Amino acid sequence: MGEQKNKMEQGSKLLSEEENLEQKPDAIKITDAVNEDRNHGFIARIGNSLLSFMQRIPGINRLPLHRLGPRRTVLGALLLLLVFGSTVALMLSGVGDTFAGEKEDPKLILTFEDEKWEIDLLELGYDGKEISTINQKQLIQKLEKIKKEIDQPKVDAKMEKVGDPIQPAQQGQEMDLEKIKQEWIPNLEALINKPQKLPVSIEEPLVTEEDLKRVEEKLIGSYITYYNPGNVNRTTNLRLASQAIHNKVVNPGELFSFNETVGERTIARGYKPATVIVSGEFSEGVGGGICQISSTLYNSVDKAGLKIVARQPHSKRVDYVPPGRDAAVAWGVIDFKFENSLEKPIVIKTNMNNGKLTIEVYSTPDVDIDAGKSIPAAPKQSEQKSIQVDPQQPVTPGSSTPPVNTTPPATQGEPSETGNDGTDSSEDESTEEVDS
Repeated sequence: MGEQKNKMEQGSKLLSEEENLEQKPDAIKITDAVNEDRNHGFIARIGNSLLSFMQRIPGINRLPLHRLGPRRTVLGALLLLLVFGSTVALMLSGVGDTFAGEKEDPKLILTFEDEKWEIDLLELGYDGKEISTINQKQLIQKLEKIKKEIDQPKVDAKMEKVGDPIQPAQQGQEMDLEKIKQEWIPNLEALINKPQKLPVSIEEPLVTEEDLKRVEEKLIGSYITYYNPGNVNRTTNLRLASQAIHNKVVNPGELFSFNETVGERTIARGYKPATVIVSGEFSEGVGGGICQISSTLYNSVDKAGLKIVARQPHSKRVDYVPPGRDAAVAWGVIDFKFENSLEKPIVIKTNMNNGKLTIEVYSTPDVDIDAGKSIPAAPKQSEQKSIQVDPQQPVTPGSSTPPVNTTPPATQGEPSETGNDGTDSSEDESTEEVDS
């Protein structure tokens, strides 16, 4: 009886323990499983770590992973990693094939500042392997087109006359096509699809705004001739022509034309009839006397060392300059021209005062010129008689010559419009009318 009672108590105890075990939370069950497999080696330790980690993940911690045991957990994890890794590898392989299928076409990419040009080499016959398959002629044509877009000539600052608005200077730029031909094209393969900065040279303008602001600072040429201020008509003509060239600015390399600058000598523009030379003889004509302006200017620019482009002497000697130092002008027939052969701008200054005509040439303080030319001075007193047209009887085109007054030479010396080296120019001199 006693033994039966003991067995019943033991059975009740075991049943109680099983019930308690079932009522334990999952964490205690996992702990128990860990304790049972603690000594199962390296795999067991890894499995236990995985179980502990996965137990912290929401959702997964509700799964009965403890029933798998550490070893099975490790094997399952390895299987999952293998499947996942294979999937990723296949995906990456597909992406790589996609990129390989979208390989960029071979192009020559050129840049300059913010501009960009792309030349498709396949359109030029490139087979993707041999550079020699590119049509060189077509490639050069495309490069020449780009060069036209880039190239810009330099622009010097410009001012017609002192005091006028200054047109600003501009840098010039030029693409070096020869360098591309010689250095780039033979090594084109290394440049494909790699942006290349075009070789472009910058050229600074010769004349700047500062040059024009300081163009009156250095005197480089000057000449003085004399006239009779009592000859009203002729003096009027001198003054009009003098004002036309006063303050005229000539940039380096520019050509100065007396006729273009002064314009046609007409009654409507204020010119008066005065002595001119026609076919080697003295006569009257509108604008007579302004050859003294062109001759004085010739001696001034010649002294400054500027290049004389066109000058023709009178068919008869004039006495306001030494022999051989005159420059005849006649509208539409004879012109006096010179070129500014310096590297800086020049300006012409004129002044008429009490029978003295002064024409000066100025430039910038840093202008580089040769030593001034030695020019013989003009005579101060005329050896010939003066011819004065009566200002009360002006000549109109087509009318007869008005009466003239013959007077003794004035103190300042009024030219008689004769003088030169005595040699006649047979070219056009039989019909030309010179504004002597």
